[in-house]
Amino acid sequence: MPDNIMSREPDSNQARTDADANRIEKARIRDAYARRTPHHDSYAAAIRPSREMIFRRRIQSNGLPSMDRLSLLEVGCGTGAEMKRMLELGVRPENLTGIELLEDRFESARAALPDACSVILGDAATVDLPDRCFDVVFACTVFTSILEEDVRRRLAGNIWRMVAPGGGVLVYDFIWNNPRNPDVRGVSRAELAMLFPDTAGTYDRVTLAPPIGRPLARWAPGLISPLEKIPILRSHLIAWFRKAPA
Repeated sequence: MPDNIMSREPDSNQARTDADANRIEKARIRDAYARRTPHHDSYAAAIRPSREMIFRRRIQSNGLPSMDRLSLLEVGCGTGAEMKRMLELGVRPENLTGIELLEDRFESARAALPDACSVILGDAATVDLPDRCFDVVFACTVFTSILEEDVRRRLAGNIWRMVAPGGGVLVYDFIWNNPRNPDVRGVSRAELAMLFPDTAGTYDRVTLAPPIGRPLARWAPGLISPLEKIPILRSHLIAWFRKAPA
């Protein structure tokens, strides 16, 4: 057998292995979300201000276009809640794109958002959008929903490909494993750094941990902000990875 044919076989086998792993992981995620019970909104509303303050700071302090000129992609956009918040922060609908894997959530996002927003049904790890086409790619509690490390890496690589020079990836995700939920796995600062190795990340520890914050949101919401100031009680990271300017 010619050498050039032999040299292609491992690549072909690896491609099949990667595709199989991605297919299995997507099926697992679909099943996990089908079993998931939505939480009430009071906790999400209570933790949002401090998180969005850092979002805005990261965008405004890195030489990016103003909010009304910023092109932003959200991967795993769900029902469109975070995209709606980005609109409220000043991103224009025609500059806002979302990708969602699950059809029912995609349909909800499409119905909830202005027609000028682009919402794509598909897999953000393999979606074929142009290179370097977004100022910011936003991933909100996405990596923790993926248990397979290789799938996480492929997603990160495809995200990075779509970031324009001078732009960046904005990640909001939790650090700790949840022993009550085997469908998620915490993502550490060290792992995020490995997922985006071509740049030094900037990290902020945020968000009062849900086991504390959810009960307080119902019974003592005024305690959330003071307790959120205690670093050890914060369960999430906001990470910013900037691509070098052209």
